[in-house]
Amino acid sequence: MKLRTEVRDDVFIVTTNRPEVRNCVDREIAEALSGFDADDSLKVKVLTGEGGYFCQGADLKEAGYGAEAVALS
Repeated sequence: MKLRTEVRDDVFIVTTNRPEVRNCVDREIAEALSGFDADDSLKVKVLTGEGGYFCQGADLKEAGYGAEAVALS
């Protein structure tokens, strides 16, 4: 599984599992994070990674192939 989202009370958690690219952020992950903005009852957004890696940076390979910039709010 590449991506998992869950809500615990008022906390929105997005967990990535892409250790082969050090869990960098791609379009799918950025879209999942936008789920936080759609729910006014949520107070905290958490991005975390599995497999021993965490990266809050964009997937540069995706960006290099003409994908729009990935913006995190």
